[in-house]
Amino acid sequence: MKIPFLFGIHCHQPVDNFKNVVNEIVALAYLPFLEKVSEHPKIKFSVHFSGWLLECIVKEHKNLYSLLKKLSKSGQIEFF
Repeated sequence: MKIPFLFGIHCHQPVDNFKNVVNEIVALAYLPFLEKVSEHPKIKFSVHFSGWLLECIVKEHKNLYSLLKKLSKSGQIEFF
């Protein structure tokens, strides 16, 4: 018997957190996780980034933003 499993991640940083803290969490957590999961396209899940954090990613972390776009277009992730 198959049991459905819904998986979602929530990425949050306090508004206007220190730039070095955001850079570190992108480098140590957000990007490595999404790179690793992108190697397994059958794994589908939902992601949420708080608004200002997503704006920061768009401006400052082009590689992470490109990966998010790729995963979204492929249907592997869905934003909530």
